Formats: sequence, C-alpha cells, structure tokens
Amino acid sequence: MSRCFSLKSLLLALTLIALPFATVSAKPATSAKTVVKNKAKTSQAAAKSKSTAKKAVTAKKQGKVVASKKGVKKADVSRKASSRKTVSKKAETKSAAKTKSTVGKNATRTSRKRNVAKNNKTPRMRMTTLRAGKKSIRVEVASTEAEHERGLMYRRSLPADSGMLFDFKGPAKTCMWMKDTYIPLSVAFIDVNGKVVNIEEMKARTTTSHCSKDWIRYALEMNAKWFSRNGVRPGSRIKGLPR
Repeated sequence: MSRCFSLKSLLLALTLIALPFATVSAKPATSAKTVVKNKAKTSQAAAKSKSTAKKAVTAKKQGKVVASKKGVKKADVSRKASSRKTVSKKAETKSAAKTKSTVGKNATRTSRKRNVAKNNKTPRMRMTTLRAGKKSIRVEVASTEAEHERGLMYRRSLPADSGMLFDFKGPAKTCMWMKDTYIPLSVAFIDVNGKVVNIEEMKARTTTSHCSKDWIRYALEMNAKWFSRNGVRPGSRIKGLPR
C-alpha cells in the first residue's frame, strides 16, 4: 500500500508540476489565434474601409461630373435664353424702327395733303384779261413776293386759256422752277414793252431752273404747249399787261 501510494503521489506531483507549463503553453497559442483573428478582422475592416473610401471618391467624382454636366446644360440654356432675348430685342427694335418710319411717312403724306388742301383753298389772286395773238386769256396776277413764291404750286388743274401772270414791278432777270407744282406748264418771259423774249417748257415737280434770256418785267405761265398751239413765239406781243 505504501508503494502504490507513493507512485500515485509521484504521478500526482508530476501532474501538478506539469499543469502550469501546459496552461502557459496553451495561453500563448490561444493568444496567437486571437491576434491572428484580430489581424484578419482589422485587415477586413481596412479593406472594407478602403473599398468604401474608393466608392466615396468614385461617387464624388461622378457627382462632380454630373454637376459639371448640369452646369454645362444650365450654361447652354442660359446662353440660348440670352440669344433668344437678343433676337427678340433686335426684332422689337426693327419693328419699332419700321413702325416709326411708317408713322413718319404717313405724317409726311398727311402734311403734304394738308398743304395741298390749304393751298387749294387759298383765295385766288386778283384777275385780269390779256390778249395773246388772237386769244383772250384770263390770268391771276401775282404781284407780291409771297404770291411769286406760291405761284401755281399744289394746283391739280388749270382751266383752258387761263394762267398766271407774275409782275416783278420793274426790269429783272429771273428764273422759274416747278417744285411742288403738279401740272406741266409753259412760261413766256415778257419785257416792259410786252414783247415775248423767250418761252420755256417746264415739267411738273422738277427743280430745273428756267431763266429769262434778257431783262424782263413779266412772266406768263400757261398750260404746257399753250403758246406753240396758239402761235405765240419770241417777238410776239402780249396786250393788257398791268402798268
């Protein structure tokens, strides 16, 4: 019994002696496994974090690209809108200018019509009767500067064997024109003695000057070609002239 006891005791002692070393050796192994696991987790977390960061960067870049595209689109829309506004303003300006021009033309026409009406309503100048060749003619006498300037302007017709006599009250060299005169006329320049110096044909609404060839006192305007049709020529005498 004492031998067995001793053996058991020995074994027990050995076990007790070996147990701490087994525990110590097991702990490092467990710790190593834990470290490995932790490293693996850390690596996975780092990989996930890196992947997340890459995704974030990619998303950010994509967002910038989208934002840039949107900005470009907005800029294009803004430019198109600006271009449309510019075109619209130009169209409005042209339309306004056209309207203004039309209004101006209409105003000018209205003014001319009023002038014509006003001059047609102007009282006739004093009348007298002259003798030219075999013809007796009725003429208005323009003896003032204002009457000389107005003459037969704006008249639309002149009765047959009728005309206008310009009396310059003394010897003069003068010229006639047809501004704002709507009917063609013939003019005979007559000296102080009643002799026809020269005759000129004048077209309606022209500014060509038709002048006397010598000193005269009178100018007699009649319908176009009246003098030639009635045999009146340079050297002929006009009778009944005012003195």
